[in-house]
Amino acid sequence: MSRQDHAPHRQITGIAVPPVIWALHFILVYAALSAACAPRALLDFPALHLLVGLASLIALGAIAVLMVRVRAAPGLGRAARWGGLIFAAAIIMDVVPMLLLTTCNGG
Repeated sequence: MSRQDHAPHRQITGIAVPPVIWALHFILVYAALSAACAPRALLDFPALHLLVGLASLIALGAIAVLMVRVRAAPGLGRAARWGGLIFAAAIIMDVVPMLLLTTCNGG
C-alpha cells in the first residue's frame, strides 16, 4: 500500500482521537481530585500534582505525536491539526486549576 492509501485513516484518526484523549484526561484529573478530597484522603496534594502533571504530559505528547503523523495528510489534515491544537489547549486548561490547588476548599 502506498502512503496515499493511509491518508483517510490518518485524517479520521487525527480528528477522532484528540477528543478521546482529552476526555480520558479530564476523567482522570477529576477522579484524582475526588480521591484527594475524599474524607479518607486517598491522595495527598503533592501526589495529586504529580499524577495530574504526568497524565497531562502523556496526553499532550500523544496529541503531538498524532499531529506529526497527520501533518502530511491532505484533505482533512488541516481540520485534524486544528482539532489537535484545540484539545491540547483544553488539556492545559484542565490542568492549570489542579496545579494551583493546595486544599480542597479552593485555596
